Amino acid sequence: MKIEIDNLTEAQAIALEDMLATWLWLGGNGASRWTAFYADGDGNFRPKITVDGRKPEKAKVIETGFPGFNGVFADYEDFWRTIKVKNKDGDEWRDVHEVYLMDFDTIAWKLYELKNKMQTHGNLTK
Repeated sequence: MKIEIDNLTEAQAIALEDMLATWLWLGGNGASRWTAFYADGDGNFRPKITVDGRKPEKAKVIETGFPGFNGVFADYEDFWRTIKVKNKDGDEWRDVHEVYLMDFDTIAWKLYELKNKMQTHGNLTK
């Protein structure tokens, strides 16, 4: 996968590179943590992004037709959450609304389940 991001400010580029370096550190050290980037779309965050030369797409829904298996990776709305964070002094909690939390394990388990069903019932069209 080749990802290219253009039209970033210097600060945005530094923050994104730091987050990617953090991913490398976590993966290299066998650590699991949530990471986040504040995308200030009503500010000056206007990235131009391509993935393998094309515009990025939302995760696709897999329709399987298996009874009891909806085949959906997850509903898009399910990725948006409200979380609680402490203030800078660490003495008070506050809500942060509309936080996008994508856990790739959610998708991995759906793919695993789908592959097992396909092996049992034969290939189905996606």
